[in-house]
Amino acid sequence: APGMDPEPPTTMGQTIDMLVLQQFYTEANGINWGTTKWMTDAPFCQWEGVTCNNQGRISKLLLALSRMQG
Repeated sequence: APGMDPEPPTTMGQTIDMLVLQQFYTEANGINWGTTKWMTDAPFCQWEGVTCNNQGRISKLLLALSRMQG
């Protein structure tokens, strides 16, 4: 319903995608990327540089402007 908090991932694939993004962020020194839209309560499809398909699965990562390391 409008105005309610977003639901957590509902499929196994979405849960795996979220866990992979969290691990990637940690391993690639995400704390220093300069983005504020990762590792938040927002759905991962709204995280900066993450594009999802109609099934709510990651279809593209665009992180060229991040200060990525690792």
